Amino acid sequence: MCDRTNNRHMKNAEISLNNFMSMVDIDFVHQLNSLLMCGNHGDPIVSNDTLSIFRYLRVNNPKMYLHMTTNAGARDDDWWKELVLILGSRGKVSFSVD
Repeated sequence: MCDRTNNRHMKNAEISLNNFMSMVDIDFVHQLNSLLMCGNHGDPIVSNDTLSIFRYLRVNNPKMYLHMTTNAGARDDDWWKELVLILGSRGKVSFSVD
């Protein structure tokens, strides 16, 4: 069995926007040059607040480069269009086959 999906010692959870903002405050966001969102234990697009987190980062640091790695299977066209608007010319998505 895969330890990533069947690990009884790991809680199945996600980071909400509020959790993220409490861990990564605006002063810290201003210091960042880039952020990579990838899933060692899940795909970032599955999280309910991925777009909100990227929007928070973009609004507070427009120069920051945002990057996401995903298999792209869990969202519809509207979600991807919104992500493109948030990323603009300062970001990219890498699509990976699992």
